[in-house]
Amino acid sequence: MIESGGQTSVHGQVIVGDDGLARCPWAATSPMLSDYHDHEWGRVVRGEQALFERISLEGFQAGLSWAIVLAKREAFRDAFAGFDPDVVAAFTDADLEALLRRGDIIRNRAKIHAARTNASAVIELRASGGLDQFIWSRQPDTSPAPHHTGDVPTRTADSEALARDLKRHGFRFIGPTSAFALCEAIGMVDTHLLDCHRRGRRVG
Repeated sequence: MIESGGQTSVHGQVIVGDDGLARCPWAATSPMLSDYHDHEWGRVVRGEQALFERISLEGFQAGLSWAIVLAKREAFRDAFAGFDPDVVAAFTDADLEALLRRGDIIRNRAKIHAARTNASAVIELRASGGLDQFIWSRQPDTSPAPHHTGDVPTRTADSEALARDLKRHGFRFIGPTSAFALCEAIGMVDTHLLDCHRRGRRVG
């Protein structure tokens, strides 16, 4: 049993908040995560720049909690020019070194350099339909139907294939687990628990 501010979850089931809405348990751990869960996570995200941002942030999350990255998201947007691929791809080594001195983002050299590499990969994909088409053409036919958090996979055959394809096109810091997290975050798959108020609401 998980208890958070008067809200209760039994064995990983949904938590019903004071507002009467049932949410996935992770969303009840802080107001920031609750707001993200209710208004962003799992809603359809389209467009090159928005998807590049999600890929970049998933890369920075590797080995860390999503809450850490989410708390720094505005700083990341400032540091990476709103995740404009053309601008990030043009970053010099000196620009990247300057980012390593910023105290408001995750200062991991490999991840920061990967963002520039991935921006170049995004630009190269434009010749074959672009990042949006590349990712969304790989949307699975079905989503999991989890009653409990333990029913939600951390990777699937589809996410393994997506990660391989992204790596083949030059992307770094994207593996099967982060690829699946990306698919969840952008609404390609719906892993809200079946009793969650957001289940089945990927659009709007």
